[in-house]
Amino acid sequence: MTKYRPGQSGNPSGRPKGSKNKKNLPNRVKKAATEKVVVQEGGRKRKVAKLDVALTQMMNKAAQGDPSFMKMALAELKKAEAAEPMTAAGGVRGSRP
Repeated sequence: MTKYRPGQSGNPSGRPKGSKNKKNLPNRVKKAATEKVVVQEGGRKRKVAKLDVALTQMMNKAAQGDPSFMKMALAELKKAEAAEPMTAAGGVRGSRP
């Protein structure tokens, strides 16, 4: 004996619209990145945002010479430098007087 008649769907009402919640994904990512986790550094425990932990791990792997992490770290540094505002004097970033 089968549970469903031939041609009948096992989920007749289907997936509700909006249940995938694609619109809310950026907010969920931001929330997850800012959640705090406990890390132990130098014998001390402290709470740090998950994003900070991920960035530290990425930079550590890049410093160990992992090529994919080196490429990723350099790309992120380039983006961060591009996002820095110009100096108040209107000069070039990082230039010395």
